[in-house]
Amino acid sequence: MLCGGSYLRKAGAGRSIIEGLKGDMSSEPNPEPDERGTIIYVGQDKAGHWLVQDSGRKMEGRFVSRGAALSFAEAERQIYRASLEIVSAPLVPLISFEPVIPAEHALRRAA
Repeated sequence: MLCGGSYLRKAGAGRSIIEGLKGDMSSEPNPEPDERGTIIYVGQDKAGHWLVQDSGRKMEGRFVSRGAALSFAEAERQIYRASLEIVSAPLVPLISFEPVIPAEHALRRAA
């Protein structure tokens, strides 16, 4: 848990993150699809890195601060008319922070 408590704040499509700060309460992101469409989650992983992820598991951003993560998430929310949820339960990174082991080779060029 982050900040010593369990809470979830939402901003639905068409509402700013500030307006959404008074939203529903929960402790974990809900990965089940629903009628709301895309949901953008903002939170920290177990190591304390700030992450932004979407409910379709197609997007992830890593940030050095909560403010940077929220700015990115708000911009994405507006572009995709998504809902925004700030979660206190740890997010699981889609891409590992672990260093590449010697047996693995990096691609010379991006696809």
